[in-house]
Amino acid sequence: DVVKEIKDALKVDTVKGQIASIGIVGSAAISNSTHCLAHRDADENDLEMIRKILKVKVDTGSVNMANPYIRSGIACNDHGMMIGDSSGGPEVSNADEALGYLGRSE
Repeated sequence: DVVKEIKDALKVDTVKGQIASIGIVGSAAISNSTHCLAHRDADENDLEMIRKILKVKVDTGSVNMANPYIRSGIACNDHGMMIGDSSGGPEVSNADEALGYLGRSE
C-alpha cells in the first residue's frame, strides 16, 4: 500500500487522512514546527487530527483573496513566511498569528 511505501522510503510516521474533505492534504494546510494554518473549511475533527499528528497549534484561514488552498499562497518555516501579494490585510494578519509569528521577537 502507498502509505507503507511512503513510510518506508522516507522513514517517517505516515497517516492517511483528509482536511476539509480534501485528500491532497499538502494543498490544504501549511505548518512550521509549532503552528499550522489549515483550509478555512476544516472542521474541528480535522483540526484535532492535525494537532494530534503534528503536535502543533492550528487555526484556519485563506490566502490570495479567499483561496482556501493555503499552500497555493504561503511558504513558511520557523523564522517567517512569504504570502501571495493578492492576500488581503486580514488574511496576512490571520496567517501571521496562526503560524505563531505575530508578537514574537527574534
